[in-house]
Amino acid sequence: MTIIYSFRWVNKNSGLVYRVTEVRTVGDQYSLINFHKMNNIPNKNGYFLDLVFSSDISAKVEQSLETLIVCDSYNPALSAYCAFPPFSPILDTRHSFHDFGRPDYPSILADLRSTIWVRKLASPSADKSAVLLQNKLLEIITGFVPLRIFIRPPPVFHIKDLLTMKKQAHQKYKTLCGAKY
Repeated sequence: MTIIYSFRWVNKNSGLVYRVTEVRTVGDQYSLINFHKMNNIPNKNGYFLDLVFSSDISAKVEQSLETLIVCDSYNPALSAYCAFPPFSPILDTRHSFHDFGRPDYPSILADLRSTIWVRKLASPSADKSAVLLQNKLLEIITGFVPLRIFIRPPPVFHIKDLLTMKKQAHQKYKTLCGAKY
């Protein structure tokens, strides 16, 4: 593993910016998926060896007051905080999803073959080319992969409980009304 000490990660309004001449792959990928560097706590030598990235700008990284082990000069103890989403779409009783098991493969192949990739990806910027490729893939997914709607049925135990309560109420009604029933 090679540690490159000349990395300088900076968060800008346009996203993550880094300055390095040796390697661009990691920074390009993190910038593309809108990651921000969250750790602004250098070690005693002024370097950020513990890099924490997140696409959630409300996430926080602070120096920890409590440590599990004795800190050395290279790695200060950190605490990371991020918000937990209050609602998960998986738990929703109704949601839509793309059915990747039943795409229209002939139409996808025809669309991909009709695209002039040399011209489309000829941008001098890797970011622009990646965005164009991502947009084309999203266009294919929305155009040729069917959208399904999942509806979660009501829980079975709930219906059984209601039927039991109905039978008990009916039995009570018959008992109280006596011969009139």
